[in-house]
Amino acid sequence: MSFITAQLDIPEPVYPDDWVLSIGGQMERPIQLTLEELQKFPGRTVRAVTECAGNDSDFFDYEQERKPKPSRASKSDHDAMSKLREKHSVGTTEDSDLYIESSTMGVLSSGEFTGVSLRTVLEKAGLNSSAVSIRAEDFDTGWPSAVTQYRPAGTTGVDYVDPGIINYDKSLPLYKALDPDTILAWAHNGEYLRHLHGAPVRLIVPGWSGNWWVRWLQEIEVMDHMPGLYHQTHYFVYGDSQDDPNLTMLTALGVKSIITDPRDEDSPLLRGSHAVRGLAWSGQGRIERVEISIDGGETWTDAHIEEPREKWLWV
Repeated sequence: MSFITAQLDIPEPVYPDDWVLSIGGQMERPIQLTLEELQKFPGRTVRAVTECAGNDSDFFDYEQERKPKPSRASKSDHDAMSKLREKHSVGTTEDSDLYIESSTMGVLSSGEFTGVSLRTVLEKAGLNSSAVSIRAEDFDTGWPSAVTQYRPAGTTGVDYVDPGIINYDKSLPLYKALDPDTILAWAHNGEYLRHLHGAPVRLIVPGWSGNWWVRWLQEIEVMDHMPGLYHQTHYFVYGDSQDDPNLTMLTALGVKSIITDPRDEDSPLLRGSHAVRGLAWSGQGRIERVEISIDGGETWTDAHIEEPREKWLWV
């Protein structure tokens, strides 16, 4: 399974034989490539976690004591666990009713993507020494909603930046664009990409939040500066407030982990032995070690990490 989100309007499909990728800008030989021509380059397969930039964002409000603790459980899950505890004469936690079902948890997936390194294609076209960034544009268009700026700000009392009708685009810093694992992908989990996942070709940027993984690619432009694009200057940014003068692009994701079983809502657990299972991942590199504490952090025990253990994949 994989999640699907879209910032603008989902475009009409393009037949693979009609698709063309234009590559130009600060380069020696601007080129256009069909899908068949792109597939003649040396292939590369990358397995990685795709994570929405807003995944777990409910925890920002929880940490600042503005909302109750987010929960992965639905109301029916809560009710079922309450009945089980009642059946076995196990009490309930005092704050069990303070959990709220989260709408931002679980907005991530992992998968295998096959294509060609963006670096290989750029080297074929010849990068100029003035290259600073690589702008990737897709063929969907739309008018970004004011809600996308008001929601994280928590108020409508901020100046709304209105870009009008735009194509979705992102501009990768050169070092990330030239990472061998940044690829132009036409396949997902051993099959050709589906339209909702960005067919015929999409950008894969392992370790960085999903908004960089531009779908429905139609143009790549090599630039001599970092442009002020809407989705990396006014949205998908870190800051203390909308007016923070030091807003920064949201790029690589930090180390994260989640216990999938048992869940917080299962406490107090029934008497007996319980397996603790979960996932750990990082946009910074391979997970080398995981420790678990069952006494509030007083002591820690190494967890067993299953294979595979890859740079961009969760364990």
